[in-house]
Amino acid sequence: MPKYFSGLGGLNVGDKGQFFWTPMHQQKLEGIITAGFQQLGKAVFVESQARVPVVTGNLKRSGYILLTSTGVEITYTAPYAEDVEQGTQGGSEYVREHVQRRNGKNVKVKGHYKTVAGFKARQFLGGSLQSLVTESLSKNLGFQKYLNTDTI
Repeated sequence: MPKYFSGLGGLNVGDKGQFFWTPMHQQKLEGIITAGFQQLGKAVFVESQARVPVVTGNLKRSGYILLTSTGVEITYTAPYAEDVEQGTQGGSEYVREHVQRRNGKNVKVKGHYKTVAGFKARQFLGGSLQSLVTESLSKNLGFQKYLNTDTI
């Protein structure tokens, strides 16, 4: 006859000391882990909002968090969000023929290539995740900080 240990979150222990893992235990564990990822995701979003570079505020306002059934999604929808996060490589771009004002006169400028400097990655989102995970793992509790339980 199996014994019931409530201190282990309801795991059943057989006469020979073996544990019986049931679908209920699996479902509960998955729920706890998902909730933990959602808590971590909320913390990452708050940190990324504090780190995001602000010129006009559009990039910061474009950020949002979505809690899903399996965790969390953090998205920044500004068209240049990825470039700011990951940086860009320098290169050249073509400038079409245009009119430019010089010394009070309109001057026609032929089409040409110009060198464009890249810019360094700011990693406001990835840096936030890395910072929080590193901080979490460097402490004794690790990921448990984001879990609302100490047993399954």
